[in-house]
Amino acid sequence: MSLEEVTVACCSSAPKVKDWLTDKLSANNRTNEYSVNASEVVSYLFRNNLPISPLLLTPETIKILFLATNEYEFLDREDQFDVICRYFAEQGNVLVETRALSSAITPS
Repeated sequence: MSLEEVTVACCSSAPKVKDWLTDKLSANNRTNEYSVNASEVVSYLFRNNLPISPLLLTPETIKILFLATNEYEFLDREDQFDVICRYFAEQGNVLVETRALSSAITPS
C-alpha cells in the first residue's frame, strides 16, 4: 500500500502515516520507503488498539467487536466468545476487538 492509500484507509493525515511507515512498521515488510504491506498496517493498528477500516480487510474478513461493562466480563464469558469466533471463522477470516465500557467512561 502506498502512503496515500494508507492515509485514506486509516482516515489519517499524511504526516502521521509517514511517521508510522518510517518509525513504527517493520522495515522488513516495506516494499519501498513509503509503501508497506496491507497486513502489516492491519497488524499495527490492531496492536495499538486503533480502529481498522474495512478498506484494509479482505472481502472475506469478518470484524467482531465484543463490548462488556468491565474487563472481568471478558474473562467470565471467554467460552461464549470462543464459540462465536469459531462459528464466524468457518465463514472467513475473523478480526476480533474488545472494549470494556468502564475504561471508556470517566467520572465527572
